[in-house]
Amino acid sequence: MKTKFILVASIAACSFVFGQDKPSKLISGKNGLHAEFMRFDKNGPAFQGAPVLFDETSQRYIPGEGKKLGVEKDQLGFETHRFQQTINNIPVEYGMMAVQTKGGKILGESGKWILKVPEEVEKSANISESIALQNALAFVGADSYKWQNKEEEDFLKRESNDTNASFAPKGELVYYSDPTDDKLRDLKLAYKFDIYAEKPLSRQYVFVDAKGGKILGADAIIHDVNAPGTATTGYSGNRSIVADSYNGSYRLRETGRNAGTAVETYNLKKERIILLL
Repeated sequence: MKTKFILVASIAACSFVFGQDKPSKLISGKNGLHAEFMRFDKNGPAFQGAPVLFDETSQRYIPGEGKKLGVEKDQLGFETHRFQQTINNIPVEYGMMAVQTKGGKILGESGKWILKVPEEVEKSANISESIALQNALAFVGADSYKWQNKEEEDFLKRESNDTNASFAPKGELVYYSDPTDDKLRDLKLAYKFDIYAEKPLSRQYVFVDAKGGKILGADAIIHDVNAPGTATTGYSGNRSIVADSYNGSYRLRETGRNAGTAVETYNLKKERIILLL
């Protein structure tokens, strides 16, 4: 399923050049990156819907261009806004910033954000999405995939209440740099695919160079699908069970049996049973 983002437009840099105090605490980023952490004890910049970047060389505030991923609010009025950096309106993988605000003022920011964007980055793909997907599937090399299983596809449609939902991967263009490159210097335009294999079971983001089709890297999403636990039964005492980790709790759903299909448990109201283990 595609994640919906809110595009945050850039604001003219001059709107941030006025008499705010400098950050009360600042942990500088590595060469070419914005500060890893920045805090304002008072008179922080006004929050205008985007991260505010502090250029340590010019001592000026400049706007950050990114996509808003979401916001969390608490009862004390603090808000945490999360952004993903974009270049040429294309997301930068691993380029994230959390902005803490209260009363319309920025209290602090933390994350990884490129301040000096390389000039030579590609702006458009040279290969098609279908060719990139073929290369990604060849890299994974699974015997079967989730979208080939009608029961799993039907389950996803019911779970998401979306008749168009599918596990079939769709490519998203991103700027990718190997996670070990802590300066995000070697940015490459890449297709990003969410590949959900069923046999053998795996799920990973696969990044394919949009210029030549080379596999640039992979990021595992599934590390351990089934979680062991102990359930207190009504008639048989405590029993060991296998459940599925889900939204901070567990549900009675086990994968890996019946040729890879899922075993699910419902109550008489046809509601999936969620456990607190």
